[in-house]
Order: sequence, then structure tokens, then C-alpha cells
Amino acid sequence: MFSIDQLHAFIATVEAGSFSAAARRLSKVQSVVSQHIINLEID
Repeated sequence: MFSIDQLHAFIATVEAGSFSAAARRLSKVQSVVSQHIINLEID
């Protein structure tokens, strides 16, 4: 099952066009956003 944070990271990445832009948008570091996407792919 995926978390709301993973879904937010996915949506922000799609809308922003990159992990780093999504991270800035979410006020997180890029590695956290990347990890959320990796975990979504695993789930």
C-alpha cells in the first residue's frame, strides 16, 4: 500500500517535471522525493 506522501511526491514530480523541482515544491530534499517514487514503484 502506498502513503499519501508517496502520492504527493508523484503528483508534484509529474507537475514539476523533475525530482528536484518537486522537492522544492514540497519543501523536501530531492533524495526523499526520489525514495518516495522508488517505493511507489516497488508497491
